[in-house]
Amino acid sequence: MLQKIFLVVLVGLFLFSCEEEVITPDPCGEKNIIRLLVRDSLELPYKFKDTQTHLNDTTLILSYENLNNPSALVVVTDDQMDKLSDSLNYLTVRAYNFKDSLILVEKFVVTKDSCHVKYVSGPTKVYIR
Repeated sequence: MLQKIFLVVLVGLFLFSCEEEVITPDPCGEKNIIRLLVRDSLELPYKFKDTQTHLNDTTLILSYENLNNPSALVVVTDDQMDKLSDSLNYLTVRAYNFKDSLILVEKFVVTKDSCHVKYVSGPTKVYIR
């Protein structure tokens, strides 16, 4: 009987000693994603096999492989902020079709603040014919 009481006391102490997890909201808010809309001649979303984003036309900072769903092409996200400088950053996006042929090369200029990547210039929508 004494063992059962001891066990109940231990379980009670464990349950009441747990602190409630406090979730603090991210001060930066949602992740920022810079995208490029790519459409075919019928205004339908275009499908790519692979895409790559290069910084200063040399350093690969973002890559998507084996894509098979049409959507906007991702240029850069907040996840790559540590690879960007605080001044202007020159990005080149390359996209490949399912025959591994380079079919798209676009240039972008971005910057960043303490929370997000920021779009400066570059196309927002392109057509592949």
